[in-house]
Amino acid sequence: MHHQQRSTGLLLHITSLGGPYGIGSLGKNARFFADFLRNTGVRYWQILPFNPVISQFGFSPYASTSAFAGNSMLIDCDSVIDHYSFTSQEMLPPIMEPSDFISYETVEDEYNRFFSRVYHAFSTKATSEEKNLFEKFRQQNSYWLEDYALYTVLSDIYRTYAWTTWPQPLSERDSSAIAKAHNDYQASILQIMFIQFLFFTQWHDLKKYCNKKFVEIIGDIPIYISYDSADAWANPGLFLLNQKGKPDPVAGVPPDYFSETGQRWGNPIYRWFENGSPSEMVYEWWYRRFSHLLGVTDVIRIDHFRAFESFWAIPEDEKTAIVGKWEKGPGKDIFDFLKAKLGSLPFIAEDLGMITPQVSKLRNELGLPGMKVLQFAFDFTPDNDYLPHSIDDPNTILYTGTHDNNTSNGWFYGTDINQETRDYIKEYLDIENNSSFHKKFIKTALRSTAQTVIIPVQDLLGFSGEFRTNTPGTMNHSNWRWQLKNIHHISEEALFLKRCNTIYNRLFSPEKA
Repeated sequence: MHHQQRSTGLLLHITSLGGPYGIGSLGKNARFFADFLRNTGVRYWQILPFNPVISQFGFSPYASTSAFAGNSMLIDCDSVIDHYSFTSQEMLPPIMEPSDFISYETVEDEYNRFFSRVYHAFSTKATSEEKNLFEKFRQQNSYWLEDYALYTVLSDIYRTYAWTTWPQPLSERDSSAIAKAHNDYQASILQIMFIQFLFFTQWHDLKKYCNKKFVEIIGDIPIYISYDSADAWANPGLFLLNQKGKPDPVAGVPPDYFSETGQRWGNPIYRWFENGSPSEMVYEWWYRRFSHLLGVTDVIRIDHFRAFESFWAIPEDEKTAIVGKWEKGPGKDIFDFLKAKLGSLPFIAEDLGMITPQVSKLRNELGLPGMKVLQFAFDFTPDNDYLPHSIDDPNTILYTGTHDNNTSNGWFYGTDINQETRDYIKEYLDIENNSSFHKKFIKTALRSTAQTVIIPVQDLLGFSGEFRTNTPGTMNHSNWRWQLKNIHHISEEALFLKRCNTIYNRLFSPEKA
């Protein structure tokens, strides 16, 4: 992040951009949004992870089958048709009625059909130049692409992402079984690779477009990955496993203010150390992961940063997170390793929740900005760290709320808080009546000394709680499904946003950068 200039960002996941085929994509609406950011002096566009999502995990971007691959539903179908002369409008998915929520099931079916039609046309009619570009992409990304493509095909054949239940030669990656599968399923494997080629080609074009407008993309790395993923199947040695080959212990957080039994996430935990010294294999994998994401974003938010300092390890056979112990993470060592290879660390540390002095010390030593959330500030303690007047370190990112919070209007007007808290907030924000709470809230954040303030688009638009992105700890049917029915509505807030950025000295100007 850039320390010299005050700035603003908006949080809007790609899926939420809306569009003619029932979901947001890397196409026209994304460019419209980038133009909007440039015209209002907003510097950052924050997104959620863009990896593949599956119905078993409620289409959550934080529970993906790959830490490297892109979610094919984000590909802009129109640009694919425009790009290849041998494709036609007839191939496009049907246009869907605008809606506030994504029907992933429908979109997924339609997109799968679309991609098989396009890949068939590509394999029979592409020019040698077009085929060479695809070939080059395959070579550059082979370190993750081959495993991901085969994993996806096998998951389809055995109807499960739980690779440990596949026939043993495949689950244990016996080399002749793997070679045979590559041979048997070559056409399907190539199609999956081709879809990834389309995704990353479009992504690079969008990033170039944003950067030309001086808009930077903040990506997101969930610290843990799912054991039901291509990465774990290809590299089980990255994790702590028991005699039966099951992840043990598993990840989570101990009981706290939010939950009396804590949270048992169940993800595998990295084998950070091999015989007492840092594991080269794990470090190398993390380097590839960061370097891959920095190729397509400008800054990375590290989800659950505290686990690099120490993490909560829960025995596999425990049903809750109550029993467990704190184990030492790799600490500064892995970041020194990354810095030597990447040059700089444009990271944001997600350090919300119960944070120890050791975690803050690590963050400060690395010079990474931490996160603060304005919705968490109002507990009647006037020195609460998250209150704008308490933010003494400008190297901070202040959010009105995140993808895991209620929308600010939903929080303020709803049942999340009681009347006493509501009165206290009104007094703090100096609100006479109940109107236009969200704009006062946004201005209060922008007025703070935090170097960067990030506002979810739902807050900018004053949306109610039914349009929140996610309700943590629930398998709520609307989680991750919200989208802007009409992206052009944000234009109504352009003057407000630009004015705020101007008066609170956050208007990004390239000249000063």
